[in-house]
Amino acid sequence: MAKKRIPARDRPRNDMTADYVRSILDYNHETGEFIWIRRFEICKCVVIWNRKHADKIAGSIKRNGYREISIDHHSYLSHRLAWLYMTGEWPPHEIDHINVKKLDNRFINLREATRKQNTYNRIIRKGNNTGFRGVRFRSDVKKKQFATCIGINGKTINLGYYKTAEEAHEVYKKAVKKYHGEFGRTKGHPSESPC
Repeated sequence: MAKKRIPARDRPRNDMTADYVRSILDYNHETGEFIWIRRFEICKCVVIWNRKHADKIAGSIKRNGYREISIDHHSYLSHRLAWLYMTGEWPPHEIDHINVKKLDNRFINLREATRKQNTYNRIIRKGNNTGFRGVRFRSDVKKKQFATCIGINGKTINLGYYKTAEEAHEVYKKAVKKYHGEFGRTKGHPSESPC
């Protein structure tokens, strides 16, 4: 069976350099925004392009909540472009938003992370009714207590049952610090983040 040919526009580009990105985009590391640089070639298409894009914020927000920028018919996540722009190299793995705000692409808010580390830094689940990350109310146990658990290497480890959500959350915070390190998130909502 013949291999299906992937159109050039859908193939990832490995040849784009930081210098090329810097030649077409300005990145403000304090705001996290990319601005299209005005082009100076003499042709009608450049005049039209400048009118539409030059000196404006690059990219658009996609369904996944991240900003993407299209360069030469390829889409790139803004936070990955920010890393390339600032360090001169593509990140080998993923880029984690420290404060979990997908549109906050300030360089101070970005860090390299493996897939596992990135999953440690997530906001509280929508179904959580206690207001504390890693804690849930268990009405099916005899004394109706608060349970806490943590995920480690794909396994869920039970950390016990406690009378209050606050007690359970304190145990959870210690476990996060021990097992997830700097990537562990103990706070629930992005607004509680220090960044």
